[in-house]
Amino acid sequence: LKGLATAGKYADDANDVSKVVYSFATDQDPNAALQNLVLGRVMGIGVNAAGNYIGGKIGRNIPSVDIPSTKQSHLDVPLQAKQIPKLDPANVRLSSRKDLHLKASTADTTLAKLKSHPTVSVDVPKVKQIRADYNDYVAHKTSLGEKPLSMSDWKVKVNNLKQNQTVGKEFKIAQTENFKQIASHVENRITIATIIDGQIKKVQVDAIGFDSNGKIRIQDYTASSNISSKRQAILDNIERNGGVIVGKGKGKFVGGVEIPKGTRIDVIKGGSQFSPEWQMYLNEFPKHGLTQSEINNVIKIKPDIERGIVRQNPQRYLSREYLEQHKKLFDDGVAAFVKDDFFIQKFGNFGREDGAFVFPKDVAKAMIKEADGNPRKLEALLGLDEGSLGDTPKMVLPQEVHNYRIPDGNEGGSRDNSQWRPGGKTYPGGVPEAVIDPVPKDKVTLVDVW
Repeated sequence: LKGLATAGKYADDANDVSKVVYSFATDQDPNAALQNLVLGRVMGIGVNAAGNYIGGKIGRNIPSVDIPSTKQSHLDVPLQAKQIPKLDPANVRLSSRKDLHLKASTADTTLAKLKSHPTVSVDVPKVKQIRADYNDYVAHKTSLGEKPLSMSDWKVKVNNLKQNQTVGKEFKIAQTENFKQIASHVENRITIATIIDGQIKKVQVDAIGFDSNGKIRIQDYTASSNISSKRQAILDNIERNGGVIVGKGKGKFVGGVEIPKGTRIDVIKGGSQFSPEWQMYLNEFPKHGLTQSEINNVIKIKPDIERGIVRQNPQRYLSREYLEQHKKLFDDGVAAFVKDDFFIQKFGNFGREDGAFVFPKDVAKAMIKEADGNPRKLEALLGLDEGSLGDTPKMVLPQEVHNYRIPDGNEGGSRDNSQWRPGGKTYPGGVPEAVIDPVPKDKVTLVDVW
């Protein structure tokens, strides 16, 4: 009892320690816990331990009190009418003898008026592990010279990561099942090695199987909107130059099995605004093979036609094979999209003087299906600014096509467009695009998209 009384002298210190520990462990009101603790100690439960505990927390030597438990007569406190004793510290006499004299009077407050609190269950090992993990995180950030998050923000971040991992796992399982509908002998997590700039690079693909023609086909899944540029570069290299399975492997895909050049690899993105079916559809088109560095080298040039500053001709950075494959996509007709026919009627032509952007007609129809009545999604597929097509877009069907070419980024519709990318495809839609000479208005047909 003297220990508790002495501890009251250092109440502020004790509160600072006990409230932080309790609230972190239980997320409950620490004042309620303190009330229950003191009540328990006054009733004769573990007074000695309480004194030592508080003394240890505030770093002070608090004398302990031994209360014999052999005879109830040593502590005679009446508890009538649900009342608790009021202790007068001035009348508490402590000694090392086996007797203890207390003068107690009835308290003014009854037990019935005291606020009750539910028993708190604390998983101590779990709390200790969380604290240890956070300390490791802080140490790591500090060693890097970075400011660590607060513990509450860190816990939120960890929980979000765990949720994302669960979503990612479920997404991969679902996509693998879809893949099994179009491929046979499907296996998961197969490691493939390929050579990039003389160095061996490895990647573990999410799924691999044989298509209906008996050719190897690979799929990679991510629940987010993108995969890392490093991973994408390895997958692109396997597609262009081939590779070989390393490690033990599984089923038909054991170590040593060669992945031929030209193997189709689908990257399915769960966070994409486009459907998995659309993403697989895009993989049917030829790949331009440009690295991100090569793309950046082109788009960093800001064209100024009057000063003679222009972006390179695509024939200088695209392979002849790709140029030929790209042109064939437009052999069965072209199409385009506009908000209305205002400019066509005003200027008498479809398209600017330096060219009109068009798409393969069958691809345009596929875009309409993918957009599913949403003009904003159609704009994203086309690489246009939001709102460019209004709410009732029209599809333009030119009846004649002259001077087909891959956009070079110097056109009026691309040089000021932050979404333009070299290679003859829209961004982020990935749709094959080309430029043709302006088409007279009497040689075009406009139809409602929806």
